[in-house]
Amino acid sequence: SELPAIKNGFVTFGCFNSLIKINDKVVRVWAKILHAVPKSKLFLKTKLLGFNPKSEELIRRFEELGIDRKKLILEGWSPRDKLLQTYNEIDIVLDPFPYPGGTTSAESLWMGVPVITLKGNNFLSHVGETVVKNTGLDEWIAKDEHDYIEKAFKFASDLRSLGILRANLRDQLLNSPLFDAKRFAAAFQAANQSIWANRTKSS
Repeated sequence: SELPAIKNGFVTFGCFNSLIKINDKVVRVWAKILHAVPKSKLFLKTKLLGFNPKSEELIRRFEELGIDRKKLILEGWSPRDKLLQTYNEIDIVLDPFPYPGGTTSAESLWMGVPVITLKGNNFLSHVGETVVKNTGLDEWIAKDEHDYIEKAFKFASDLRSLGILRANLRDQLLNSPLFDAKRFAAAFQAANQSIWANRTKSS
């Protein structure tokens, strides 16, 4: 779809990951982004946000950091087709940390929405970085929290480039290693053969 910011007049950040991934550090960083990008909003969608107490608790956490509730769009669960359609309302996805998205990041990219993710330091925290890097979006990987905020501001300030990326991102994803099943199968086969060969030598 067309970049939502064009018709809205403001940038909408989003995250459809599980609520448990949105820890206090993530909230603080996202609040700084909302303060930095004029008129921006944050769209969060996950099952638990369909329950009012959970939504109000999250709103309170942002309000304590000076974010008005009007800047937050919160939605609960929806069927897969509706979930994917909702990405048409998002300009940029913000990946949580240290537990990033996997499936949600791939779905976001499939729908033309780029993902800002934080470079990890262990297997689990590398997942978002791996998805983004293998799509060819290295510049969307932040080295630290300060860089994460700066990238959000930078990309949100260039709607023309963001719109071009959105229009071409699905094709870019389809031509990336993430969708190269033959390459993956060959690499996996080679790895298994190497493991077996090393085991044979040591026995």
